[in-house]
Amino acid sequence: MQKSKYYFCYSPLLHKFLHNKKKIPYICAALREDTLEKFWLYEKNSELEKSLKEFTAIFKN
Repeated sequence: MQKSKYYFCYSPLLHKFLHNKKKIPYICAALREDTLEKFWLYEKNSELEKSLKEFTAIFKN
């Protein structure tokens, strides 16, 4: 199975961290069809991975 090259962000707090603080651009914002939950779509790369680890260290401990 092939890994996705996209990251679906369903957390408004995480989205604000990635987009506003880290200045990582997102591809689009949309609603999940079955739940109508909003998400932001990011392209996976080393900058995103590093920022996700940083977010986890700050907010999940």
